[in-house]
Amino acid sequence: MMNCEPHYGLKLHTAPAEEPITTAQVKTHLRVDVTEDDATIAAWIIAVRVHVERWLNRRLVSQTWDMTRDGFPVGSREILLPYGPVQSITSISYINTGGTTSTMDSSDYTLDTYSVVPRLYPAFGEIWPATRDIQNAVTIRYVAGFGDAAAVPENIKIAMKMMIAAMYEYREAMGQIPPLENLCPAAESLLWTEKVISL
Repeated sequence: MMNCEPHYGLKLHTAPAEEPITTAQVKTHLRVDVTEDDATIAAWIIAVRVHVERWLNRRLVSQTWDMTRDGFPVGSREILLPYGPVQSITSISYINTGGTTSTMDSSDYTLDTYSVVPRLYPAFGEIWPATRDIQNAVTIRYVAGFGDAAAVPENIKIAMKMMIAAMYEYREAMGQIPPLENLCPAAESLLWTEKVISL
């Protein structure tokens, strides 16, 4: 069994069904009534959401991720799950020592959602199963995010609107727009309240 604690892979399995804020909400914030910029504003919402998620080390609206590892930790050590908050574990599959893909029963592991960085453990008295000594032998599929758009903290939504407003102001000089974190310091201050230190 390999024990490669620092190494893991992450791949988006199911994208969020909606964005944290709508084009109409952003237009209200901008006090814009025309429709000519709707497509641009919608694209900026996605771009800013991706930037904010990356900066916060969190995910906003519910989305499903696959985390791959070369093996489980030794014994009953924790597995830290990036991109919280984590709502639930969909499945934990692994390639056993015989080369067959197995799926753990949900009663065999427990998810700690109280920690800032969610933690996954074997159930009390259990240990992680052995895996074949190959890359990406373990796949943990989980749902991350606060929930639907209404569940995303308001300070994050406000910060996103502020960033988009700054982008809108600079839209005539696209090549001169500074990095988003420098574009609107007030927005960054709001986001610090939700930031999680990177794993």
